[in-house]
Amino acid sequence: MYGLIRRAHAYTGLLLVLFVLMYFMTGILLTEGARFGSGGSDVTEMRVPFRYTGPDDPPAMVRYLEDEFAVSGKRLPADYDGSGMRRFRWSRPGTMVQIVAPVGADSITIVTEDRGPLRTAALLHRLHGYGGGFAFDIWAVLYDLVSLAMIVFSVTGVFLWYRRTRDRRLGWALMTLSWGFTAVVYAVLWFAP
Repeated sequence: MYGLIRRAHAYTGLLLVLFVLMYFMTGILLTEGARFGSGGSDVTEMRVPFRYTGPDDPPAMVRYLEDEFAVSGKRLPADYDGSGMRRFRWSRPGTMVQIVAPVGADSITIVTEDRGPLRTAALLHRLHGYGGGFAFDIWAVLYDLVSLAMIVFSVTGVFLWYRRTRDRRLGWALMTLSWGFTAVVYAVLWFAP
């Protein structure tokens, strides 16, 4: 049993190293992106004919737009303003697509923002949730597996530490310090103005 727990601790640690390195690199790009260049975007805008004859139902229109203009990515909430403008948006780490479709118009505007490699890497840092297609769902499953690996790594680490060490005072002090630090960070974030 001890050998199994030790292997589980080692393998989850190896998985976590890859994730933590990726998260570290994308976090650096978020906080220090200006040091690596502008990370600008290329924006293209085109006006195309719009011949939608389906129901005036936003989900049906979104499906039509995805099929007709080969739009992919995670659907973002649609935006409707009082003047009859409808804005539909899709996002994936490298691209943002916005389609502006005025009510009753015979043409629409498609705005495509191709993000540079730095912004794409930084957006991987923020990517979360299911429901954006196969790649998004795979990413979400990987996040879930890494979360499970963190739990297994922590529990097996405490078990191994408790079994291997006779004088546990330093371990208890460090664990109490880390739990206290976590509680303070949560309290600051919770009660911050």
